[in-house]
Amino acid sequence: MTTQTQVAVLPNRTHSQSLWVNALNTLDPELKSSIDFRTASKRDVIATVLKTAQEKRDVCLRKRWKLKKPNGQEVILRDVLEKVIGFVDKFVAVGDVAIQYDPAHAALPWAGVRFLLRMAVSEEHVFGGIIESLETVSRLITQYAMFEDLYVSRPSGTRVEVEATLVALYAEILTYLAKAKRYLESSLAFRILKSALDPLDSWKLERITELEDRLSKLAHIVDAEIQQNTNQDVFKIRDLLLAMQDPVRRAADQASVFMRMTEENDFGQLLRWLSPTPFSQHHGRHSEHRIPGTGRWLLNHPRYRDWNDSSSSSVLVLHGIPGCGKTALASAVVDSFISQQSGNSSFIPLAYFYCARTAFEPGRADPDEVLRSIVRQLSTVDVAQRRVCDVVFNEYERRKAAAKVSGFDPPRFKATECMDLILEMTASNPAVVIVDAIDEMSEDRRPDFLNVLNKIVRVSASVVKVLITSRTDSHILALLNGALTLRIESENVKDDIKAFACHRVEAAISNKMLLNGNVPGSLKTDLEDALIAKAGEMFLWVLLQINSLCRKKTEADIREAMRRLSGESLNQLYAQRLTDIVDANNVASDVAMRTFSLLLCAQEPLTPEAMIMAISVGDERLSAEALDTEKLINICFDLVLFDSKLNFFSQP
Repeated sequence: MTTQTQVAVLPNRTHSQSLWVNALNTLDPELKSSIDFRTASKRDVIATVLKTAQEKRDVCLRKRWKLKKPNGQEVILRDVLEKVIGFVDKFVAVGDVAIQYDPAHAALPWAGVRFLLRMAVSEEHVFGGIIESLETVSRLITQYAMFEDLYVSRPSGTRVEVEATLVALYAEILTYLAKAKRYLESSLAFRILKSALDPLDSWKLERITELEDRLSKLAHIVDAEIQQNTNQDVFKIRDLLLAMQDPVRRAADQASVFMRMTEENDFGQLLRWLSPTPFSQHHGRHSEHRIPGTGRWLLNHPRYRDWNDSSSSSVLVLHGIPGCGKTALASAVVDSFISQQSGNSSFIPLAYFYCARTAFEPGRADPDEVLRSIVRQLSTVDVAQRRVCDVVFNEYERRKAAAKVSGFDPPRFKATECMDLILEMTASNPAVVIVDAIDEMSEDRRPDFLNVLNKIVRVSASVVKVLITSRTDSHILALLNGALTLRIESENVKDDIKAFACHRVEAAISNKMLLNGNVPGSLKTDLEDALIAKAGEMFLWVLLQINSLCRKKTEADIREAMRRLSGESLNQLYAQRLTDIVDANNVASDVAMRTFSLLLCAQEPLTPEAMIMAISVGDERLSAEALDTEKLINICFDLVLFDSKLNFFSQP
């Protein structure tokens, strides 16, 4: 049985090999003569490519080399080589899984990649443009190795066209490898002249893109012609092919960051000194409240992928009107990076912060505190082992010793000091920083904070990705001039709005809040449709309208309110609710106004017990009221929020 299987696949392997050979034969003689990469063993070439890429990555890391592109963007070459290494690893996986594909068949282009790697990077110089192009070449070789196993080795009416298109694609790859080889082998004077008249970076991808689009369409036709779903190996190859759409995950070299293990008490003291803000609890709350499956549009958006995938440090500003779900989207991004860290010992350090303007948590709108929290997270990635970056630990110890002599507490880091520490920590490793609701910072403090982030992105020797969310604000966008921007529009979030509206209506019914749970199916459907139609991109608007409708006692009243729904702004909704509270002029009105005053003045979080006690002091009418959390929120018309995770009230 084994022998028969081997005999059956050999013709396909020989045929697969001929695609690269056929591509070579389509080149003009001059180019074809340049394709001589002299690999001794086809089967060893992948291992040598991997080894060479790793060696050249280490050189780029040590030299901190960057490529300055014509548009001003700086590409971190170490990061590009990390991606090349990732594609080689994925190519090896193809050989491990595929039945029909033999990795030796792509020895020719991989030998070209290895040759260019060796010549493009040395201890003295680097040809950054060639290194960057090799990322694309490596992806193409790997991706279409998978494609061959799925669509060339099986019978199909479009097989001839698929093969012809692949040959054309491979010819484009070999053409570039040949031109780049000749360029690197030429004299300095020739390279200068060549760069001026016909620069290598003029290698256009339009033809590649056109051929890839054609192959994608052909693949759909083949899928319709044959049933491949019963083959487990096909499933594995398809999974690998789908994984090619994901960015190659950057790896942090923890060995290059000097870490110090600390005692438990010392570690706790250091963490509290760096930043006491419970950032992980804030994230847990926002992540828990997000409707499952929402936010995917952002992770798949071309601008987000450009920000996430590129080998350049960059800032992405996600902005929109109040209530459009910016915080939920920030939590979705944080969760996506946390999921990448799972089980990965060399994951990229991640820091995130949810800004807020509250009297009892002033640090959440303080740029210094935000940056201290970022330093804390980036310097203590190995919390389980109580390891801290040496540079942070040593500075803490120095300050603590100096303060002990004078009898004071050690002074905490200021913004510029945090910037210097972050730059030192990212000298050898990449990092991701996510800051939500930057508009919550006072207008006079924002410039300093954003200038620090801009400098970190501009100066860092490694790739640093920064995501900021904010209400649309011309001042903030001006301070981040040059950053990628993405405005949240109703078209982006229409599916998420639908899921949110349906979820909230269902919750109102199941919790007996809407007509005590006795809601006809037609009313439920009409209510969902009305909310979805009027919400635009405002999730909070949906929530406020549902809560308002829950106060109606009959279906007729609800339908009348639904007819009067309009897409007014959140400020208009809040203003109307406050007017209704004040005009009521009764006990409930007094309860609401006292609650608002307490939230505005409180210097620490107010639990339900503390809030109710403070409201009732000095007024017998209020003391007699049987207040609880649910009743208090209802009285205040949703102008206060209760955090069940942290057990305190806050402003919306």
